[in-house]
Amino acid sequence: MMRRIDLRGATPAFDYRAAVPLVIAMVVAAGLSGCSQALGAQFMAINQPASATMAIAAGGVVALIGLAVLGLTRDALLLAVAPVLAQIVVLTFMILATRRLTYTAEHD
Repeated sequence: MMRRIDLRGATPAFDYRAAVPLVIAMVVAAGLSGCSQALGAQFMAINQPASATMAIAAGGVVALIGLAVLGLTRDALLLAVAPVLAQIVVLTFMILATRRLTYTAEHD
């Protein structure tokens, strides 16, 4: 027979309020990732996969640095900042690569 658990007055283990910043950050990062995936598809379509690869690698490095700093400082906010910052880097690199390719195509 299973025992019923009363969650009124729950212990902190059942309190998810601390995770709200991380959940919000992951939703924002997922939205940014959707934009960068669209640009990545564009690079694949025009046979320029190196541009997408470089942007994704740069974002990964930024995420790893953020997580390393988190490990050193134990600042939990960095856990939420790292994925958003990584996706901003990926999207920025892809936008710059798109502009470079557009400029090159216009001046050939």
